[in-house]
Amino acid sequence: MTTRNQFIFILNYLEPQVTLPIEIVDGYWLKRPDAEQLDIIKDFLRKNVPESGMKNYSNIYEQSFNYVQEETKSELRFTDLTEENQKYFIIENETGSKSNLEDIVSSCELSKFSLHIGVKFIFGNSIYQSDHSSIFSFFDQSKFDSYLIGLQKSNAHKINVDDINEIKEIYKLLASLDTKFSYLKSMIKNYINVQSLPSDSKFKTLGYFSILESLITHEPKDSGDSIAKQLYSKIILINNQLGSPIDFKSLFKMEIKASITKLYDYRSSITHGKYDYTIPLELKNDHYVCSSIALIVRRIIVYTLQNPQLINDLKSC
Repeated sequence: MTTRNQFIFILNYLEPQVTLPIEIVDGYWLKRPDAEQLDIIKDFLRKNVPESGMKNYSNIYEQSFNYVQEETKSELRFTDLTEENQKYFIIENETGSKSNLEDIVSSCELSKFSLHIGVKFIFGNSIYQSDHSSIFSFFDQSKFDSYLIGLQKSNAHKINVDDINEIKEIYKLLASLDTKFSYLKSMIKNYINVQSLPSDSKFKTLGYFSILESLITHEPKDSGDSIAKQLYSKIILINNQLGSPIDFKSLFKMEIKASITKLYDYRSSITHGKYDYTIPLELKNDHYVCSSIALIVRRIIVYTLQNPQLINDLKSC
């Protein structure tokens, strides 16, 4: 084996709108894998991508797809791609860069594009592979077909220069983070770990809430200082400071206070075992709640990296 550069395999099905290779962070480049790297990736996918019923998605990166709706049925139809058009992409450390690999992974996951890292290949005496749980979660058939259909409808797989620049900016924030706020990196790791939970697990939603509460709330001092009240009052303040505020009316057809109150009621129904709880129409369904709270948490984490002292002070208020 001649390849010694460490590289990261990207799980997303991508359609880059940039010329490759392109530098993500100093020394790390988004690119297509070479033949040797491709063999390593394919071998890993064959061994680790779970079969879902009659489907095995280990070769999804070698196919294009089209969602077809007909009178009698709707289905995803797949077509084999030529080798040069296959969708395997990596981020490679081409120069032995000392940039922090974990911060690069965090920057990718926290970006609006949500560039999901499937496995890190670090070459020493052997190949080191990690993040197996994210593989199982990503290829969970209960959401993977929906993921592909969503890509076709929204073009969410088309990564562009703005997406790359956002990843660079988040990396700079992480790299320059004062050591007294180093706990934020652990919180980000928790956020990434929560993403790896099964899509149908309500513990995933609880995990996002736990991160949000630990980030901006304190133990209530009295009945007028409840967690729910802290959440909506502080999220209103933060949202007003965002360059592009979270559109709660679009998400839930309600203002922030009502939205957060109903989301917190949903969270409490899980925590306290309220089995007779009925999801309000505005929250739609379990999956919608989970994806919405994930969006809110991601935006607030990035804002916290930009303003760590402010959020630290806000937490105690």
